[in-house]
Amino acid sequence: MYLETDKIIVREFISSDVVELKRFLSSGYVAKWMPGWFDGGDSVDEWFVEIINDYSDNNQENKFGCYAVVKKSSGIFMGCAECMMNDGDIIGITICMNPDYIDCGHLTDAYKVLIDYLLRTQSGKAIEIISQAENIIESKAVEKLGLLLTKANQIEEVKTFNHYLIT
Repeated sequence: MYLETDKIIVREFISSDVVELKRFLSSGYVAKWMPGWFDGGDSVDEWFVEIINDYSDNNQENKFGCYAVVKKSSGIFMGCAECMMNDGDIIGITICMNPDYIDCGHLTDAYKVLIDYLLRTQSGKAIEIISQAENIIESKAVEKLGLLLTKANQIEEVKTFNHYLIT
């Protein structure tokens, strides 16, 4: 998959991304908003190999998996986007982006380009974005797209998550 806007590119990971991915996943920001993902060590290398293998093993029609979000003008790695099948016919989208780029419209662009792509290619399926309720910046980025909060629930007994559904 290769998607682009005026500001960003969402693409498959390439081998040179692994160093930036490690740095990003071990940051305090990722630990706060995506707890339990990775410690920045060997598990990232193993996960990275799985991501790359999934591009060839994955159902190419669906294109579900994890992708790099990079700044179009410079190629700087800004974060990760993941598309996955949730319950039934609901496609989940999760984006975790370096906070230095969130307020510049890059996060909204990433959500928009993924939503547009999935609406074009996955007819009949609903799309859901889930974010931590405390992550105001991410919630505002999603709401800029005109999406309304459909429900909030508590997961892991400590965190409340907002759900935005497109049908």
